[in-house]
Amino acid sequence: MTNNGDPETSSAQQETDGDDSYEKSDNADQQQTEEQSRTELLNRLTRAQADLANFRRRSAQETQDARQFANQLFAVELLGVLDSLDRALISVPGKLRSFSWIDGIMLTRMQFDHLLKSQGVERINALGQKFDPAEHDAVEADEDLEDSGTVVEEFQAGYKMHGKVIRPALVRVGATVNDDDDDSEIIEESN
Repeated sequence: MTNNGDPETSSAQQETDGDDSYEKSDNADQQQTEEQSRTELLNRLTRAQADLANFRRRSAQETQDARQFANQLFAVELLGVLDSLDRALISVPGKLRSFSWIDGIMLTRMQFDHLLKSQGVERINALGQKFDPAEHDAVEADEDLEDSGTVVEEFQAGYKMHGKVIRPALVRVGATVNDDDDDSEIIEESN
């Protein structure tokens, strides 16, 4: 469009130019707002996907833990039955040990051991080991023994399931002689 020097045409063209710059500015602001909105939505979507993945992982872990806990309760109950079976087998007189039905009971006991092992239950080897309060319960201490701090007798077997102690071993430990008491008596006598 040519400007003929007409003031109305000139001011109309300036208005149009002003509107164009206003629209361009408005479009830029709108595009920036839309880009920020898009970025925000993308971030929210990414967080939601991560939350869902974490939820699924936690749910699977909780389900596995619940199964293990249920198996653990069953294993602890079964250990009491096995203790009774062991006591019965120990008390069988020597002249009856040759009977085949005793062999059958011993085989059944071995099957229980295999079953427990297949479920992750293992016996704690306590005898001759250093006393570990995480795995052993000392029910007796013997000061006359030279093996201080060592398990010298096992009254009841302890068990772990998947590395976690489900029942500590009941043991007798060689006690440590405490020389501190002798020192305190000497100090008291000197006063």
